[in-house]
Amino acid sequence: MGLVSLARKNSQRYVNKIAFIDGGKYISFNKFYADILKAITILKKYGIAPGDRFTILAENCVEIITFLFAAAGIGSIMVPLNFRLARQELLYIIRNCSPLLFFYHEPTKHMAISLKEEVVMLRQIEEWRDEPGVTYRDHFFKQFVSTGPCLLIYSSGSTGYPKGCQLSEQNLVANAVNLAFEAGINDRDIYLSFAPLFHVAGLNLILATFLAGATTVILPRFNPEAVAESIVREKATFTFFITPTLRRFVNAPAIKREHLKSLRLVFGPGGKEPPEVLRAAFNLLSPKFLGIYGQTEAAGVVSLSTEQIELEKPGSCGQLLPLYAGRIVDEEGWDLPDGANGELILKGPGVFQGYWNDVAQTEKTLVNGWLHTGDIFRRDEMGNLYLVDRKKYLIKTGGENVYPKEVEKVLLEHPLIADAAVVGVPDEQWGEAVKAFLVVREGAQKPAFSEIEQWVKERIAG
Repeated sequence: MGLVSLARKNSQRYVNKIAFIDGGKYISFNKFYADILKAITILKKYGIAPGDRFTILAENCVEIITFLFAAAGIGSIMVPLNFRLARQELLYIIRNCSPLLFFYHEPTKHMAISLKEEVVMLRQIEEWRDEPGVTYRDHFFKQFVSTGPCLLIYSSGSTGYPKGCQLSEQNLVANAVNLAFEAGINDRDIYLSFAPLFHVAGLNLILATFLAGATTVILPRFNPEAVAESIVREKATFTFFITPTLRRFVNAPAIKREHLKSLRLVFGPGGKEPPEVLRAAFNLLSPKFLGIYGQTEAAGVVSLSTEQIELEKPGSCGQLLPLYAGRIVDEEGWDLPDGANGELILKGPGVFQGYWNDVAQTEKTLVNGWLHTGDIFRRDEMGNLYLVDRKKYLIKTGGENVYPKEVEKVLLEHPLIADAAVVGVPDEQWGEAVKAFLVVREGAQKPAFSEIEQWVKERIAG
């Protein structure tokens, strides 16, 4: 099923039920479907054809979802832009994907106008609803599932420039089915969304919620007090925290457990939080917790863990969702036994279409239909996955593989250390040596090197 077909089905099944709450706007499933048809008409009026790109620079708003569905409806490609990026970073993305149309809304107007020389057409997104002379019909476009991309998300540029991940309707719907089924999302739920919609993590839970016939409340950005107020006001039943937002929310002094009693489910980072942060979160939030591991190249969420797994097996990301096959392999692509560290590779309908304008990187990442995640995992005998580190961070010292995250984890357990970063540095004898940069806890005395060395020796191999 394509996105527009799904919207049409939901408009017939749920009609006047509220699909989205965005500020003062309450948009029913029926109204949302009509908005998609109007957005399709607008895109066609502006000359957007199958395969063409258009960008949106906006804080979280329902229009991002509307135009994603519209892009799928005509086979064009929406490119949501990170409004936090600097002008030069946005210029790179715009020049890489060559959009014919640039939407922005009022909070991002200054940046958008500074980029207008790089796009064919600039339009304020708030004005599309009042576009004059627009007529549309329910059956003027083909009900089809495009085999090409409808969404282009630029991943972080940690290895250089950001790469545009091409995601199709099949990718997005498969991930929504996976999430809705595994998490038990149903049409009585109300999802509070504040994760940024220029990330796939922000989009995929909205699509899973929509698939289930549930309601999504959209906040423009994260603020602990605004989140708590919205949970109370809208009686939200689930929400999603990434690592920094979970810690800020748990530590916000004004938020009490009684404010959050409508919640039945909380999504959070899988295998990333230390047990003390998780316990504080569980004590405050109290409902069922599902930890997420995911990738843009896999259309979002790949595995889920429970609060029990998170506490009993620290560092676990849980198990793969049903529509993914996964293997842990060595550098030659051979499968490794349980307990061994290797790269996680994935296959399934959520695996992306490749990188935009980057055949070489696509061929490295998609090999015989398998997505090479670049993440090093190990798997236990129960099938639980543990993220060890990123493959590119590997330190090779004296022929041995050392993953910085494993060393950092041991260092962070020391009572005097607040933060740690481990890197490889050139070494004449070993090729690379392991070097740690440490931040001492506020008010603590700086520990002696010998004390840290002994602490690490007792907990990890040399």
